[in-house]
Amino acid sequence: QPTSVFRNAHPISLIRKYYPVDPRHVDTTTTTATLHKSIHFASVFSDASASVDSFANNEDTLSAAVDALNAVLDSSDCPIRDIKVRAALLPTSCRIGLVATKDIGADENFLSVPLSTCGSPRDVFDPKISPSLAPVLPEKYDGWTGDAGLLAMLLLKETLLPRNELWAAWIQCLPTIDEATDTLPMLWDELAQEVLQSSSTKKIYRILDDADEDTTWLEENIWSADRVSFPASTERLRGSNPHPLFSLDGFRWALAIVNSRAVFIDGTLMLAPVADFANHADFVGGEGSGQPAEAALGYTGTFGITKAVRLATGKGRGSKLRAGDQAVISYGPKSAAEYLLDHGFVPPSASISSVSELTFEIDESDRFGDDKIDVLEFETYGGAMDPMQSFDVYGGPGSMGNPDPAMLQFLRLQKLNNKDAFLLESVFRKEVWGFMADPVSEENEADVVDAILDACETALEDMNSVPSSDTVFSDRRLNDCATVRDAERRALSMLSEYMTREKEALDLKEYYQQRRLKSLGLDSNWEDENSPDVGWGPGRNPGGAESDFF
Repeated sequence: QPTSVFRNAHPISLIRKYYPVDPRHVDTTTTTATLHKSIHFASVFSDASASVDSFANNEDTLSAAVDALNAVLDSSDCPIRDIKVRAALLPTSCRIGLVATKDIGADENFLSVPLSTCGSPRDVFDPKISPSLAPVLPEKYDGWTGDAGLLAMLLLKETLLPRNELWAAWIQCLPTIDEATDTLPMLWDELAQEVLQSSSTKKIYRILDDADEDTTWLEENIWSADRVSFPASTERLRGSNPHPLFSLDGFRWALAIVNSRAVFIDGTLMLAPVADFANHADFVGGEGSGQPAEAALGYTGTFGITKAVRLATGKGRGSKLRAGDQAVISYGPKSAAEYLLDHGFVPPSASISSVSELTFEIDESDRFGDDKIDVLEFETYGGAMDPMQSFDVYGGPGSMGNPDPAMLQFLRLQKLNNKDAFLLESVFRKEVWGFMADPVSEENEADVVDAILDACETALEDMNSVPSSDTVFSDRRLNDCATVRDAERRALSMLSEYMTREKEALDLKEYYQQRRLKSLGLDSNWEDENSPDVGWGPGRNPGGAESDFF
């Protein structure tokens, strides 16, 4: 590993070039303690040196940024705990990784980032953390990009004015928009994005449209009204200057960074500085030796009660690390498309698993659409459901192509029509969602099967429309898109074959009418009146005209 990992040749003061004292960003409405903290933070970078002036133009600026980050990790007041690694420049496409500074055993912590040090979506509403955003962002703001969009806004704010030395040093190590253009799909050129759009049922255009919708609203309602607090670009980021900030390109960059680096911990999506530099691996100690651990909720501090993002070695054989080894984690069970969209690469395990996605929704023109949406909102037992739902399709080893039962349940409700629509009457409203777990009628089940077959056919045709020529763009992105297409084709083809067999056996299924009659004990054939099973008393037969009151 590079020896620069263990050097502190570049002091933290190098970052002063990007974060000089700027009185425009000192919020006079904050408390005295907060103001003192801001002034102290600015003074940290007050020791200029000759090397500072050449920092931005140095080819080795990323190396200098990594060294500055390691200097923060070495400082006595660093909030990160259990530090047994250092950031390192890697001679691979991974760019930066975490390298062990000492031997680390199996299932042993090597980094703990307290949740109070992390960035959470709620931070944009906190005036102490986001003094410019909090007063102007509606408390109930709910963008199309969700929590990831809130974290993207937080990252833009921290890029302009970081909360402390750790965040300042960490942000300087993040890939700039120029560095990430060929890596993260949200920043790819239009031609590459078009190929990816047709390579997966998880549509990148949908993600881009959501980002654009949020950017348009933020631009019109917040950013354009105060370009001092929300500049469209900044020169405070290493490398590309000026770097887009509170703008469409800046928001896309921040969202791409968040999608690739945020972790879901303690029920919340979070940015955990430094922890995000741990790279992914499917196996450790060689294939089959064991899997790395995922980032998880842990506890740290003197009494072990402080919640933190915990990075640890795996429990399996080969998980031990020697000083100088790269410390890796698992990014979790994701599909090939999810890995590519979020992280910009496809690990072998994701391509083998063969996962695709199908999306269905209640049509606004549906005659019974309001009733169906009402059922989804109030009567699905597990909480309200949106009228648009996406379902995973599995086609990996051991799979028979079986559809997700939840997809069948949703589609039976979506296709409920004609004579079956009586189930939407108010008397059945509390039970109808449960009824959809099983076949309703042969007509309804045929519509469900056709809907799935049509969705599979459309997706496969879209994938087949992608140009196969290597002249489209001759880089790794073409291979990654092809890997995603192959994986999803397998999953969709297996599902299509399964549903074709189901279509041929519709008359063999038991439907709602048969189940209802059976539950009432009315499913048996009519017996002769002489049968003892009919239940009439001795000598009292229907139509016998016997009367016991004469």
